[in-house]
Amino acid sequence: MAEIIPFKGIRYDPTKVDVEKVVAPPYDVISDNHRDLLYQRHPNNIVRLTRGKDLESDGPQENKYTRAAHSFREWTADGILRQDERPSVYVYEQEYRFSSKKPIVRRGFIALARLEEQESGVILGHEQTMMAPKHDRLNLMKECRANLSPIFSLFSEPEGSIDAILAKAAASSPVFDLMDDKGVRNRLWVVSDPGMIESLCLEMWGRPLIIADGHHRYETALIYRHIRRSEEESGSDAAPYNYIMMMFINLDGEGVTIYPVHRIMHGIPDFDPSRFRKQLSEYFELTPYFFTCSNCEKAAEDLLKLMKLTGESAHAFGLYLGGEQFDLLTVKDSDRLAQLLDGVQCQSQRTLDVTIAQEVVLGHILGINAKNMEEEEHVRYTPESETAIEAVRRGEAQIALLLNATKPEQVKAVAREGGRMPQKSTFFYPKLLSGLVINRFDS
Repeated sequence: MAEIIPFKGIRYDPTKVDVEKVVAPPYDVISDNHRDLLYQRHPNNIVRLTRGKDLESDGPQENKYTRAAHSFREWTADGILRQDERPSVYVYEQEYRFSSKKPIVRRGFIALARLEEQESGVILGHEQTMMAPKHDRLNLMKECRANLSPIFSLFSEPEGSIDAILAKAAASSPVFDLMDDKGVRNRLWVVSDPGMIESLCLEMWGRPLIIADGHHRYETALIYRHIRRSEEESGSDAAPYNYIMMMFINLDGEGVTIYPVHRIMHGIPDFDPSRFRKQLSEYFELTPYFFTCSNCEKAAEDLLKLMKLTGESAHAFGLYLGGEQFDLLTVKDSDRLAQLLDGVQCQSQRTLDVTIAQEVVLGHILGINAKNMEEEEHVRYTPESETAIEAVRRGEAQIALLLNATKPEQVKAVAREGGRMPQKSTFFYPKLLSGLVINRFDS
């Protein structure tokens, strides 16, 4: 059963820094250019810890990880970062807009969760992971000995009793209230009242957790725990490294938005668009939609709407190979398609658009290694359809494969069956900010 406990979080002191200038998105959605901008924004921006720069002079003794640890210690010593005196949980609310509708509020809370192996069924992942990011995060965790940003997890509680407790906590003035670069309003409350903390922890008791974002960091924490246990003769179950900082959000509440993650294929040797369309036609119906350069944006919007409508009852994809033509792909022969998915053991996973895209389009037709995306150099991912289309229009890519978003209930079903979706199957929005609160393992 999930064990949730409060902790003495480390936070920026707003009397010493403008908190809006020192927070940042999660490390894995920050481009090099965005990192440079955050570096310039403030000398104490959290990105200097979470996604530092490599230097030519780097070596085992001096590198981005050791620099992060040095900055972490220095900022703490200078009082820029201060640890709360009382064990607390941190109510975190994000207000944002989705598809130009009225503002949406997503509210959850940050606390510590005891680390559990995947086989326990207590904390469930839903996406495949790669070794390179885990190696990177492990090096950072070894040096800083801290969770610098929270894992994003989901729980199911249709009754809404936990949400009611959080709403009560959010009725007071927040300690942080700031806008991020995406126009999302982020607010944080520190809850140190023992009665409210106990109510939250009791309500969470026994609820399985699903990792939404942070699969690599979670698996890294398991590796780090093993290392620390092997190093310490007198390690106990209560040791801080047995826990990880998590954000907990009700999957059945308001505000859980998932964007699709589109596939951009490039550098495919001897690629022939006509042959590719013919290969696709063995499994999909291809319906062409022609446009002119002057109405490309409108045509793309119409295609996405049609994909969403068609996707309510069938698998539907959008395709762009350049020129002035989009294609709508719908599954033509479900039985034949199912034969290509025999290797996918999880039944819920077999029904996902991302699985079909990965196994059939990328793996079977294009010959791209769908089983080990870490070694694959021909695929990029983006939640923005415009980015995918423009990459092909500019000649930077050969194929833009557009997908519908994975639904929250599909994430829940795959996780509960113990399955793992392909890499980059979901893009939960908005992203949790790094730098609002930090969990340090060692005093």
